[in-house]
Amino acid sequence: MKRHLVVVSTVTAAVMIGGGATLAFGAAGEDDAPAKAPTAVSGDDRDTKGQDDTSDDRDDRTGDSAEARDSKLTAAQAIDAALKAKPGTAVSADLDAGDDEDGDDVRGWEVDILGKGTTSYTVHVDQQTGRILATETEQDDDAADAHRALKVATVDAKQAAEAAAPKGTVTSVDLDDDRSPRWDVETTDTHSKDHDWNVDPKTAKVTADRDDD
Repeated sequence: MKRHLVVVSTVTAAVMIGGGATLAFGAAGEDDAPAKAPTAVSGDDRDTKGQDDTSDDRDDRTGDSAEARDSKLTAAQAIDAALKAKPGTAVSADLDAGDDEDGDDVRGWEVDILGKGTTSYTVHVDQQTGRILATETEQDDDAADAHRALKVATVDAKQAAEAAAPKGTVTSVDLDDDRSPRWDVETTDTHSKDHDWNVDPKTAKVTADRDDD
């Protein structure tokens, strides 16, 4: 499970079938009742939830892979750039394509940094140049859990990203503090297939995430 920031204060700085018809015919004999009229089953009436979910997953994978191919900045480099803008401890970095709260395009790396107390920052980093696009300051109700997890960690977010890099292009790294602390890292390979990894916060050992759905 990935950790998400809970925002409780105002941000202080700007920073996506039709189916064919299936016809049922009945042939009537001389003593049979007349055949029923053909019945068409519309694709709109079928259960397409599974198809929609699969399509969404495929779109997400394609988007991550495209962003990774276009990015000149690695996850580790994005974390470095973000920490220069907002000192603290990086707890996540995600290669994202989206808008900020004002609707402005902030496509690139989104790095979450834990500051002092409950203060946290979100730093948007250009994936091509490393330039800081925007920053946000927030109050994080989950900061205490993260602080406790980080006390036993000798491997930081940058090191976790670097440890998983041989598995593919890193598209996200997140601190999981819901159970035994660990780093959750996602990579994408040359076939646009995503993979999930766990990185030990003390040894940097990389293992496949068997719990991921």
